[in-house]
Amino acid sequence: NNTMKQVKITFLIFAIVGIIFSGIAGQMVYKDYTFKKTALHTTGEVIDLIKKKSDNSYVYAPQVSFQTNTGEQITFKSNMSTNPPAFSKGEIVNILYEEHNPKHAQIDSFSMLYIIPLSLVGMGIIFSLLGIVPLFLLYNRKKQIKLIKQSGITTTAQITEIEHVTTYKINKKSPYRIYAKGTNPMNGTEMIFRSDSIWFDPTSSVQIGQEVQILLHPQKAKVYYMDLSFLPNK
Repeated sequence: NNTMKQVKITFLIFAIVGIIFSGIAGQMVYKDYTFKKTALHTTGEVIDLIKKKSDNSYVYAPQVSFQTNTGEQITFKSNMSTNPPAFSKGEIVNILYEEHNPKHAQIDSFSMLYIIPLSLVGMGIIFSLLGIVPLFLLYNRKKQIKLIKQSGITTTAQITEIEHVTTYKINKKSPYRIYAKGTNPMNGTEMIFRSDSIWFDPTSSVQIGQEVQILLHPQKAKVYYMDLSFLPNK
């Protein structure tokens, strides 16, 4: 249905955003790596801490002065701002700079060089997992249901509960689940069967005590599919 398509699109967007973040981070790491490999080394002094408002607080970027190997005096401001300040005024720091463009300089510090790309990597991993893992599970479940419909063992169960799962939302919607009690014909045990997520309110179309068909995996007693094809296709 349309809602399920929207759910898949949402997961796909998460995956794409995660890949983009990771790609940008990879480019930044490579750029910093090549810069560090070819840059000249020297030391400089933190001459000031540039204060800048960020949200409801302030962050501080070190302003550094250093002398190149040709005697030219260069002053630059770090593009990294932190709170509390990462350096103190008057502190001596290691500097990396381009020989032919000494104004392109950075403090030789792991946090100054890599904290932004590493943050992007972290965000990329999170977004990718939020997108790729659910998409994989949905794809795997689709294949599973196809197999169960083709060669599954059929039984019936009685609906005992209709649950509205409010612990999470996708596109501002929370799913519903139907629970039904019946006997598993593969092992003779009584069990509660749970439907897949339903992305609309099914309460007007089902009743407690109503029979519902269950299809069980031919080899796995705990893998099944609740047939809800009688519900309206919303």
